[in-house]
Amino acid sequence: MKTQLITLIMALTLSTYAAPLLAEDDDSSTGTSPEIAAVNDNGSTGTSRPEIAAVNNAPASQPAQPTQPVTTNVNEKVAEAKGQIVAIHNNLIIINVSKVAHFQLNGNIMQADIQNAQFKYGKRANLRTNVAVEVKGRWDGSRFFASHVDFEETGNSNRPSTSEVEENKGRLDNKRPYAGEVELQPKDRFNEDSAEVKGKVLVIQQNLVILTADKTEGFKPGINMVAADIQNTHFKHGYSTDLRLNAIVEIKGHWDGNRLYAHEVKFED
Repeated sequence: MKTQLITLIMALTLSTYAAPLLAEDDDSSTGTSPEIAAVNDNGSTGTSRPEIAAVNNAPASQPAQPTQPVTTNVNEKVAEAKGQIVAIHNNLIIINVSKVAHFQLNGNIMQADIQNAQFKYGKRANLRTNVAVEVKGRWDGSRFFASHVDFEETGNSNRPSTSEVEENKGRLDNKRPYAGEVELQPKDRFNEDSAEVKGKVLVIQQNLVILTADKTEGFKPGINMVAADIQNTHFKHGYSTDLRLNAIVEIKGHWDGNRLYAHEVKFED
C-alpha cells in the first residue's frame, strides 16, 4: 500500500511539470520565435521586416510615356521677293522690292541677309546696285534671311553673261579679251561736293543710309533711291543722333556710280 502511494505521488508530480514543457515544444515546433512568427503572419513575402514587406507589396510605378516627336510643317512655303539692289553692306543687300510672295512687306524697301545664300546665274561678286535679283528664304518680320539669290534677266542685261570674268581675272572668248567688270569714273569724282541728293531716309544700317532721290544734282542714280555712306561726314543743322527714319535730309559728296560718299548731311526743316 505504501509503495502504491509513492508511485501515485510521483506520477502526479511528473504530470504537473511535463504539461508546460509539452506546450513549449508545441510552440517551438516551427523553429521560429513567437515574435518572428507574428511578423511572418503579417505578410506572405517571406520578409522578416514589416516595412520592407510594405514596400514590396506597393504597386509598381507606371512606365514613362514616350515623348511625342516634334513635327514640322512640310507644306510651309518659302518666302520670295524680287527687285533691284539699292545698296550692299557686308552681308546685307538693300532691295527696292517690286514683288513678294508668301509674306507681307510694309513698304518696298527690304534688307536681305545673304551670308548663307547660294547664288544662281551669277556669283556674289556680281552683286552691285541696280542689279535685279530674286531672293528666296525666310522673313522674320524685319529682315529677310536668304537661302538663294537668283540673278534676274532684264532689258539692261544685269545678269552676268558668259563673257564676264570670274573673280575679275578675265578670259579670252574667240581670241578676244573680255573684261569682267568695267567701272566708269565721272570726271568730277574726286570733287567732294560734285553730287547732291535730297530725300527722305528709308533705311539706316550702321554707316549706310538709304534715301529717296527726290532731287539730285551732279549724277543720276538710275532708280529713285540712293545709298549714302556717312562714315566720314559732318552734320549741319543737327547731329548724328537726329538721323532717323522719314527724316528729310540733303547729302553732298562724291558719287562712284554705286554709292554716294557723303561729305555733308544737312537736316531740312
